[in-house]
Amino acid sequence: MTRTVIHGGAVFDGIARGSRPATVVLEDGLIADVLDDGSVPAADVTIDASGGTVLPGLTNAHVHLSFMYMTGDVSKVLTRGDADLYAHAFRVSKVLLAQGITLARDMAGPRGIHLAVRDIINDGRLLGPTVIACGSPLVASGRHAWSVCMEADGPDEMIAAVRQQFKEGADFIKLMASDDPVVAPDGTHTLPGFSAEEVAAAYAEVRRHGALACCHVMGEEAIRTVLDNGADIIDHGHYLTDELARRMAADGVYLTPTISSYDVQTTHPRFDRGQVWADRHTPLIPPHKSAVRAAIDAGVKMLVGTDTVGCFAEEVALLREAGMDPHDSLLACTRWPAEAFRMADRHGTIAPGLRADIAIVDGDPLADPYALEQVRQVIKGGEIYESAQLVADERRLSKNIWELALSPKSADAG
Repeated sequence: MTRTVIHGGAVFDGIARGSRPATVVLEDGLIADVLDDGSVPAADVTIDASGGTVLPGLTNAHVHLSFMYMTGDVSKVLTRGDADLYAHAFRVSKVLLAQGITLARDMAGPRGIHLAVRDIINDGRLLGPTVIACGSPLVASGRHAWSVCMEADGPDEMIAAVRQQFKEGADFIKLMASDDPVVAPDGTHTLPGFSAEEVAAAYAEVRRHGALACCHVMGEEAIRTVLDNGADIIDHGHYLTDELARRMAADGVYLTPTISSYDVQTTHPRFDRGQVWADRHTPLIPPHKSAVRAAIDAGVKMLVGTDTVGCFAEEVALLREAGMDPHDSLLACTRWPAEAFRMADRHGTIAPGLRADIAIVDGDPLADPYALEQVRQVIKGGEIYESAQLVADERRLSKNIWELALSPKSADAG
């Protein structure tokens, strides 16, 4: 038996309100105990977390291992060879782990590369967070991001496509339920991707498999359609109305807003997306901000996800700026995604019997969300990693992914 004891820091366990001084005991890859009496038991390894905060391992609920943090023209991602995309995914995986992220949901990648990387990580052959992944998202012919998706038209093709994705190893199903962005006749900058009948057929098949029904979705009509048919998690949510937000909260549907990616970083010069890209996406910012406020006001549970270019701590900061309570904003990257993914018996809180997935950060992320970018150590399944060591090689490479993953604010301050 190997015992690790973490003491001296404040513990945010994802259960009690706020944080408190406590000692966390890990044994053989699991959390064995949380001690509030000030004691520090004998251990094989002792970690002094003084001046820092001990959190459950963080969850990034929207990643793209094979192409996130690539710069330049997005359309050229698919022209890269498999070896290039695998190498990029391996780098991203280690960077995510160095950020204290021990669980991630991959939302698509070219040619099934993200599924293969998921398996390599989860088998212990590559450092990275535990990964769950969709296969190829389902999309109507020629619609949003069709080149990384499986095209399907009509209810019968939707059913067949869902079955094919599970056959190929998908953990859940993602629908491209709307475009992004296309100016619709009513002035909104998105269009529904599928008919209600198509969504109904797909999600009914997903439920028969006992899996999560997820989606990229923007626009009132498209959001209403996925909610009518049993979506479990919706991502982005632009044009979400107060009425639909209240319905999400009542039905227990989670929202991954990806604010940092859409509202800040996608048009940041460091990603070199170009003026055309900026002109197309800038109109989406106001309806995104109002959607997030509506969700917070309604009590919708949120998940922190960075998508292709977002920054993790910045996402938490933006949720707070929109009105979310600081405590809840940390639940959005710990307990709530574990609940949403039906994995709360293994992840998301610091409690006896759960996996020993822990992030130790400098400072107090309840007071300063950017403390989440000051990771000292990350523990995954009881294995301890120094964040700085995980990215030591990355700092020497061109297109430093670690630098791109950190918010410009944090980088400038540090």
